[in-house]
Amino acid sequence: MVGGSGSQPDTSNCWGDYSSMRIDTNDGMHGCTFWYTQEYYTVTQRFDWSTQIASVKFSNCN
Repeated sequence: MVGGSGSQPDTSNCWGDYSSMRIDTNDGMHGCTFWYTQEYYTVTQRFDWSTQIASVKFSNCN
């Protein structure tokens, strides 16, 4: 995951609208993989955010 170093000064009450976490039921392990995406800012500005997508898989899940 990425730690953003910026912020959005005027959120217009919309921050986090593009965040999502989903369970991957097609991972061959009965849903042991989670996918997460979120917007973040590299510098403080009103628009032009970046997006990070990550997956986490539990090794002891079956």
